[in-house]
Amino acid sequence: MTLMTEPIDVNQRISGAAAFMLYLCYTGDIHAARRLEATIEPLLQVPELTPLNRAFWYADLGYASVVENTPARGHAALVQAERPSASGKASASC
Repeated sequence: MTLMTEPIDVNQRISGAAAFMLYLCYTGDIHAARRLEATIEPLLQVPELTPLNRAFWYADLGYASVVENTPARGHAALVQAERPSASGKASASC
């Protein structure tokens, strides 16, 4: 999880975090998945984050909620995944 705090491009961190989230879900380490969620949360408002990486993150977060059996959290994450950008406005860059 150290890589998630390194000073690299936010899109690289979110992309890596999304893959890591799936790994944690597949191995059943939901506690680590929730720690990862807390680590990534502040990055979701960074203007350089592309809508595609934001959507991937929230989709994987929704899956983590299925694994954890927290459907309300999963629904909230998937609603966020469907939003085009953090501001709610469509963005041309992906």
